[in-house]
Amino acid sequence: MIVPRAAIALAALPFVAGCVGGLLGEGDSDQLYRLQAELPASQGGSAAGVPAAQRTAIVLLPLSFAPEIEGDRMLAGRGREAFYIKDARWGAPAPSLVSDALASAFDVRAPALLLADRRDNAGAEFALEVHVTRFEARYPAGTDVESEAAPVAIFAGEARLRGRGREPVAVRSFSSAVPARENRVSAIVDAHAEGVSTAAAELADWTQAAIAAAPARNVTGPDKGESGSVRSDGEP
Repeated sequence: MIVPRAAIALAALPFVAGCVGGLLGEGDSDQLYRLQAELPASQGGSAAGVPAAQRTAIVLLPLSFAPEIEGDRMLAGRGREAFYIKDARWGAPAPSLVSDALASAFDVRAPALLLADRRDNAGAEFALEVHVTRFEARYPAGTDVESEAAPVAIFAGEARLRGRGREPVAVRSFSSAVPARENRVSAIVDAHAEGVSTAAAELADWTQAAIAAAPARNVTGPDKGESGSVRSDGEP
């Protein structure tokens, strides 16, 4: 699916446009960056105008990340080498940033769905699992990372939609590759923001379509018509 490129608003705390020099190691004073995406509404309109009672409840389970990218360090790589960008960190752990981007995408692009609180999800019919395997700036093999060669921001993983009883409903891989406009931290953050927001929009669209195509479901539990729930670890 081709999704219109989102308009991205970026904020850094504070925002600096420094060169990516001395990439290896940790600095004494790291600059913090965050992602903030403004996504276009779907053709069906924003969820803001749809009553909650008319929306299908879905739980977004805690995101799972590969160990090297689950913190607040910015991973980069070249060939077989992997390293963290010096003096730059995300303003929050990567799972928190991506989870916020997904929540915003569902609110803007999936008016038929209602993201239920993981702690109070009685009546939720579906659960969405997202595992992120790549979230890095990738430099061309054989290049000097302190040269003018700009990296590509890679964001990839897999999403699984499950029913209340953990039965699989749909699965898909997602991947984005956005070239940074130049070899600067601010440009790398910009490229990451575009890639994450585009993938989040695609996942929201896909999830809404997969639920719409799923067989009609009984929203009550097996005993005495009581509503079921999905635990935050994904168990019914």
